[in-house]
Amino acid sequence: PSSTQSSHRGQSKTAVMAALEAAGDMKMAFWGANAYVLPYASAVNDIPVVIVGETGTGKELFARLIHRCSKRVNKPFIALNCGALPSTLIESTLFGTVKGAFTGAENSQGYLELADTLFLDELNAMPIEMQSKLLRFLQDKSFWKLGGNHELHSNVRIVAAMNESPTQLIKHNRMRADLFYRLGVG
Repeated sequence: PSSTQSSHRGQSKTAVMAALEAAGDMKMAFWGANAYVLPYASAVNDIPVVIVGETGTGKELFARLIHRCSKRVNKPFIALNCGALPSTLIESTLFGTVKGAFTGAENSQGYLELADTLFLDELNAMPIEMQSKLLRFLQDKSFWKLGGNHELHSNVRIVAAMNESPTQLIKHNRMRADLFYRLGVG
């Protein structure tokens, strides 16, 4: 590796250790799961990340740790719980709206514009139609606001979490295989 890469890796390892120390009791759970290696590799490689675990296991904490160890640390981290929003609101929350797109719609930025790291919690609760739109965004980093008349671009990093097995979700047609692949390989 070049001296720049070595220097960056050293800083990231220090950042991981500091973040683990700040995590308190979670440090042991993460350390036992090789968390020293995983957030470091995920943070340095600036690619989408998928975290799978049961409810209450600290998936958002892990996502924040990845963000804190990345080059994006001083930029906005936004978390969206896909299971807590009605499916009709997920699209406008992610992509934003243009005034007049629907009754009551105002000009608003979506999380794809506002975040630098976007954590999509409970991605398995996202309707399959929205998964198609998210996949389209991941493929070319462009999107349209609801009611918009031009394409926008975003370099947001997606960190997604699921509380169910991706294999089972795909088998039961609740998760698009191509979306899971795109999130897994960047």
